[in-house]
Amino acid sequence: MVNQMQIEMPVFFDVDSVECTKMLQKGQLDIASLSLPAGLPDDLECIMTEPDSLVIVVPNTPEFDYINLKYTDTIPITALNGVKAIQCRPESGLGIMTSRYLAENEVQFHYVCSISVLSAIMLAIESGAGITLMHRTIARENAAYKVYTPEPAMYYVHYLCIRKGVEITPKMRRVLKVLWGLEI
Repeated sequence: MVNQMQIEMPVFFDVDSVECTKMLQKGQLDIASLSLPAGLPDDLECIMTEPDSLVIVVPNTPEFDYINLKYTDTIPITALNGVKAIQCRPESGLGIMTSRYLAENEVQFHYVCSISVLSAIMLAIESGAGITLMHRTIARENAAYKVYTPEPAMYYVHYLCIRKGVEITPKMRRVLKVLWGLEI
């Protein structure tokens, strides 16, 4: 997909949803995939929605064996109170959703750092820096970490958006077809 993206699109950003929304509204992006805790702004048009959920990503290191040896698929979120974690930027879409989720369940993580870029968060997890809450669609199975469903589960929607009133160009159509299989 990355190779095709470089052919089809001059620039591909790995930026959080809040920043992507601002860039899309200013005309700096043509298309954005967003997870928005407050819903879709009025000046954006949704082309497609995709359901997603939060998952717990735990490094496969001796430091986290006490989690990985005890649980298989699901972890009660309360069992992770005080655990060492990597935080997504608090004012990002994911950061807002995870903060709300943890507060609703009266859980606090011991954050060792805050990182803006989702791929960088996953690299920090792979290196064993801490656990994280992440989009299920980002946390692919990997030998460096394990992916768990939190209990209670948290579901939400990703929006594939453009600005209202913007015509979808042939290039945008190719990108939509390559990345999401959409024929628009």
